Amino acid sequence: MVKGYYYYTGSAQKNLMQRIERHLRKEKKIHWHIDHLTTNKHASLKNIFMILSASKNEECDLGLKLRTIFGISNSLTGFGNSDCRNCETHLFHAKKRINHNHLLSLYQDIVLLKASSKV
Repeated sequence: MVKGYYYYTGSAQKNLMQRIERHLRKEKKIHWHIDHLTTNKHASLKNIFMILSASKNEECDLGLKLRTIFGISNSLTGFGNSDCRNCETHLFHAKKRINHNHLLSLYQDIVLLKASSKV
């Protein structure tokens, strides 16, 4: 593994919390591509961002945002996207950590507040 930060996009359409709890365990049977990273003794999990109302396609859309907005590169072709025909990978690599506040802001609703004249 090249030193840096890895970003994986995935979707757990069912049992989200159980899936995340499984990913947090170091000891487990290798089942998904991501298991190769989460069990690696040289890698540590820093953050998990969940988009609870996301569609199945959001993992692909997020990958596109990571590449275009943040300029990070594809890491390993075919990683985590065996059920996706449009993406080269769902694993991305950056030499430096991206701005997580900027990433999260992409998923916040924008609300325009107008002052009431009845105050």
